Amino acid sequence: MKTTVDKIVKAYAKLGDVKVTTLEDKEVMKVIRMRKAMRPVSEDFNAFLEDVKTKFKPEGFEDTVRKAQEGWDKMTDSEKRAANELVTGYNRKVDEAVREEADREVEIEFEALSEDSLTKLMKENSLTVSEMEMLDL
Repeated sequence: MKTTVDKIVKAYAKLGDVKVTTLEDKEVMKVIRMRKAMRPVSEDFNAFLEDVKTKFKPEGFEDTVRKAQEGWDKMTDSEKRAANELVTGYNRKVDEAVREEADREVEIEFEALSEDSLTKLMKENSLTVSEMEMLDL
């Protein structure tokens, strides 16, 4: 099946968090195999994201963030504005840099869960409809 890297990363994370106690053993094994198939894509993307974050981090970024976290109320309006601009600019650069990779289509093979199993997952984990759509690749 073809899907995007972003969808795989989100589904991989969500499948790692779900409880599967109401599923039959064969369906639990499908969940495990799905995560196994998704793991390389997810881990590669997360490593790519960390590289991007590191390379685009401006000088003084961590000091500025720490200062804002420790004493936002003590900062002048000018300092607050500069901190906001620094963080916003950094986040924008990171988002732009990873967008193409996140939107890239990849081929991934695994056996999908049955509709009954997806319903059980939804009920057992109080998943929203959008979370269910994420898992119904």
